[in-house]
Amino acid sequence: VTSLPFADGEFTHVISMDALYHVLDKPRAYAEMRRVLRVTGTLALTDFLRPIGHIPPGVQARVYDRLMFNGGHSVLGYQASLIAAGFEIRLARDISLDLRRSYLLLASIARERLGAVDSPQLRRHMRSYAAACLDIQAAIGRQEFGWGMFVANRAPDREAI
Repeated sequence: VTSLPFADGEFTHVISMDALYHVLDKPRAYAEMRRVLRVTGTLALTDFLRPIGHIPPGVQARVYDRLMFNGGHSVLGYQASLIAAGFEIRLARDISLDLRRSYLLLASIARERLGAVDSPQLRRHMRSYAAACLDIQAAIGRQEFGWGMFVANRAPDREAI
């Protein structure tokens, strides 16, 4: 994502779903997405959010470290970063409650399916997965973790204005 193998302005749309939270050099990733977009092209992305500055150590270990989370933003921080990278924000939404419902459902499904699993190793894995889902949804409920959706257009180059 920080060195895309495409020509400048090659795309009308760039889509990223729940991936940028893994990227160490987020400003470089935003710059690359902007580079490959045509002027006024559309960036649509969803990504995990870090809604608060200080994450308690237990939440860091049980949520962020499990997801291999490499830094992140609040909704406002994400908007500011995209604007700084040369995008014009069209939509910015905190959709954390949807994510919370998803994790509750995933935990429930994992627990329900435990009875149909014969392998002790797989049963341990499913119990661990269900517990992880419950940890994540609880962190969302405490506003320690979140999910955002953003749509932005590539702004014209400043020197072209």
